[in-house]
Amino acid sequence: MLFIQAPALSWLANPLYWYSCKFFVQKKYKFSITSAFCSIIVGFTGIISTYWFALFNGNSPDNQLLVIKLLPGFWLWLAAPAFVMIIISGFAYWKYRNRLERKSVKLR
Repeated sequence: MLFIQAPALSWLANPLYWYSCKFFVQKKYKFSITSAFCSIIVGFTGIISTYWFALFNGNSPDNQLLVIKLLPGFWLWLAAPAFVMIIISGFAYWKYRNRLERKSVKLR
């Protein structure tokens, strides 16, 4: 991450994921959904870029890591913000629906 390599930027998805959790607890659903979606995009594009750009492994420039296939750990890591985004969308829809019901009751 210190050398600003394209694949290392996928680690920036983790703070975005934690911000989405923080916004969810604060009941700021729009910000939470947005940051969870950005977390998914940043994480996926960063990992996919490792197919084209090798990561340095150790001190020697001859030691490099290149992704050959994506294992279940990656998909679980990427599923966490997706799961949070789905849950938050449900909460936001439920809040919006209740607001509409209260407005319709006041109009009667």
